[in-house]
Amino acid sequence: MNELQEPKRAIELLAALRKHILSGGGLILGYAVAAEMIGLKGSDNGRHLGQVVSRIDLASFLAGLPSLSLHWIRETDGKINREALRGPKGWAINPWLEFESAILEKAATYQWTAESFDWLQASLDRLPNEGTRPLWKRVDDSIAKKGTDFIRHNLHRRLK
Repeated sequence: MNELQEPKRAIELLAALRKHILSGGGLILGYAVAAEMIGLKGSDNGRHLGQVVSRIDLASFLAGLPSLSLHWIRETDGKINREALRGPKGWAINPWLEFESAILEKAATYQWTAESFDWLQASLDRLPNEGTRPLWKRVDDSIAKKGTDFIRHNLHRRLK
């Protein structure tokens, strides 16, 4: 699927998640279910949805909010997709692992409100119209230059 569809699909999925979560919906089990929430055939869009949810979590990080998709969109067995926290394969040491428990705890306990969804939407809207991987690469480059202080400063900063 064309990666330039990622920005559009992320906006659509965020709207669907907002409605689902604020109306009291439960965890979403699998990318196929998430794909169907925005009118896509789930079994054909797993990889694409992986990038879409990653884009939403990037916007969450940049907005200083907990990872929305990481918590709400689970593996089909109900487990969190821990691969999302593993980072690029070329890393000798993954700087995100130091923050894994805080990321998971905040994502699981955060009570999303209309206002927090508005903040997330604004962050998502500010992302350039390009694929998710190059956007995360810029974050990775900032981490490489500034170290884990870059993560520590930005992670959940809106909640501090």
